[in-house]
Order: sequence, then structure tokens, then C-alpha cells
Amino acid sequence: MLAIGVLAARGYLPFIKNIDLTAVAADLVGIGLVITIVWKIYLEYWKPKYGGTTDQ
Repeated sequence: MLAIGVLAARGYLPFIKNIDLTAVAADLVGIGLVITIVWKIYLEYWKPKYGGTTDQ
């Protein structure tokens, strides 16, 4: 990541100039939120009801 940042800052990667980093960060946060919610739904509702647990 650091090497890419240095290359972009020096102008060696001109295609990065067209990328909105705020939008990329917001997309990553949104995707992480959705994955977290789906994982919690699986652990709290699906697994205890349909999955065979070995906790005794």
C-alpha cells in the first residue's frame, strides 16, 4: 500500500488520479457493515435453529 501511494504521489500511476478515495472508503465501510450484519444473523438465528451444535 505504501509503495502504491508513493508511486501515485510521484505521478507514475496516472489512472489513480481519477479514483475518488472517499467513495472507495465509503464503499468498503458499507460492504463491511453488510458482511457483519449477515454474519451476526447467521450466528444468532440460522446456526442455532438449523445447524447442529456440539456445545453441551
